[in-house]
Amino acid sequence: MSIFQKQNNGITLLALIITIIILIILSGVTISILAGKDGLISKAQQTKEKYLISESLEKLELEITSLKIEEESNGNNFTKETLLKLNSDSIEVKNIDKFPIKVICNGYEFNIDENYVITYVEKTEEKEKNKYILFKGSTFIDTGITQEQLNSDREFTISTSVNISRENQRKIQHMDILGNHYGTSGLAWQFEGTSNYLLFFVSYSNTIRIDFTPYYEKWTNIVMTFKQGEVKVYFNNELIATKSNTNLIPYENFLVGNGYSGDRAIIGEMKPVRIWKKELQKEDIDKINYDDKNTSIQNTYILKEINFDDTEEFLNSIIGTNYEIIEI
Repeated sequence: MSIFQKQNNGITLLALIITIIILIILSGVTISILAGKDGLISKAQQTKEKYLISESLEKLELEITSLKIEEESNGNNFTKETLLKLNSDSIEVKNIDKFPIKVICNGYEFNIDENYVITYVEKTEEKEKNKYILFKGSTFIDTGITQEQLNSDREFTISTSVNISRENQRKIQHMDILGNHYGTSGLAWQFEGTSNYLLFFVSYSNTIRIDFTPYYEKWTNIVMTFKQGEVKVYFNNELIATKSNTNLIPYENFLVGNGYSGDRAIIGEMKPVRIWKKELQKEDIDKINYDDKNTSIQNTYILKEINFDDTEEFLNSIIGTNYEIIEI
């Protein structure tokens, strides 16, 4: 009796070991099928990625086609500079100096050739995004930078991106986007709502006036450079105005969102403001990124960067409470 019991136990143990081995093999095969390089999960991720790339490519093609139709219907030539009008929350035109033009759409990089054919390049790395501020009136920021500091080397650059509300049209006084002035002293970017123009001046007698009608309620990248009395103004990376023989007469601290009078606070959105102690050239201006925290321009020359990121420095610098901080 005991002999048969031992034999049965031996067979049972052997069967158990074989079963365990088979299960291990099967589980390994299953894991390989699911999670391997060519597994189901990987293939699903690749399929999803291909779909997102295709969707972004289709979006770019549609936007370019629509822009071509719009420009041609207005009697304008469609050039590589026109592509800057594609800039939006999901599309960023990186450089228009020469073809192919680099464009980021939904986090994917594409090239556009001279025939405006789009090809996929790669997925861009995730970067830490900036925030932007919505000024609702009666609120501004004191940067702590004096205009004497700006004028000390007679050379500087100021950049930001703005989306100005039509609510400013109701106001007769000039709305100050940034700067600070009084009488003939000071530097400012002003918006005049009744006539729809933007006024740049380095002292009151040296002004540049630009029609703002085409830029209403859309993001517009604005850069102003100053060197040895020459002022240049860029809209969306395009040089649109130059004035020589100007003279900056400093006036108090440099403000963002308002001028010397409380009723001159702007209504609209603004992305971070950067001030460089250097006249940026066109190739540098093309590299300014208004959405990512790290701009590709050398930070060595940055005198001040005004980010709207709820830090103690920012909260201490803002005057008023009629604003909102928004994620880009």
